[in-house]
Amino acid sequence: MHLRDQFFLKLYNYFKKGNKKKFLIITNDYGAPYLDYIIRDFPNFYINAGICEQNIITVACGFAKQGFRPIVYSISSFIIYRAFEQIKLDMLVHDLNVCLLTVGTGYAYDLDGPTHHTTEDLSMLNGFDNLQISCPFDKHSVSESFKILGKNNGPKWIRLDRGNHKIENFKFNFKNGNYLKEVKNKKLLIVTYGTFIHEILKINKNLLKNISLAVFFNLKPLNLTHVSKIIKNYETIVLFEDQNVDTGFGNFFLSKFYKKLKKKKFLKFGLIPNKIFNYNKRDNLLKLHKIDYRHIEKKISKYL
Repeated sequence: MHLRDQFFLKLYNYFKKGNKKKFLIITNDYGAPYLDYIIRDFPNFYINAGICEQNIITVACGFAKQGFRPIVYSISSFIIYRAFEQIKLDMLVHDLNVCLLTVGTGYAYDLDGPTHHTTEDLSMLNGFDNLQISCPFDKHSVSESFKILGKNNGPKWIRLDRGNHKIENFKFNFKNGNYLKEVKNKKLLIVTYGTFIHEILKINKNLLKNISLAVFFNLKPLNLTHVSKIIKNYETIVLFEDQNVDTGFGNFFLSKFYKKLKKKKFLKFGLIPNKIFNYNKRDNLLKLHKIDYRHIEKKISKYL
């Protein structure tokens, strides 16, 4: 089941119990199989506002002012890039209970080209301190994002990838908003977030068993104390992401942990700016940027 459908299944079951939190879905003519069940059985909790992204954010903020908790559901590039001003001024300035539920991180909509690619979305919104950002990568983390949606007040952004993503035969410990797998060997820690972990898990199993992995689920607020305790134990820390390497999460990570990282070897890899605007399958695009699993193997093997 796709990540978005796992989310909508959670929401459907919540609607069956009465919708005490007053959730409301607003979309720009964007569908999903399990969203269809919500439309069929709970039509009063759904609005298809059409292709007018700036207006959708403003409408959602109006509903939030009336006590609703709107969920704006869209392909990532359409809502983040087109409605940036409304997200900033209507949603964030007023600190409203609006959730952006976006689908299509990085090159998820690969063959659709740059109109659908979201390779700078984090650099655009990560700087706003009151925006809570979560990046689910499997069924468990989708469930955690839904818990946050009902528990916490304020603006939220749930960044979903396209498609079905699940982790099999590999176990992470979930603590303080992070998923962690540590080994006794403290030579190397790989840091990533969201579904890019699936690319890393493709690497050679003999390499993988000697590597510690930290997958950030809550990018904002990031538990700085917990992350500091993790990174202090390692000689080398390597961060991988499918965002512009010059403006992505790696720069934020470096700025927050500079004092600790300057005493270690820290490397960050992402999308190469002059190669971002390309059309191809995602596997080939990651290979172009040298962050596919085979290049990851080459980059990290020298530190083990």
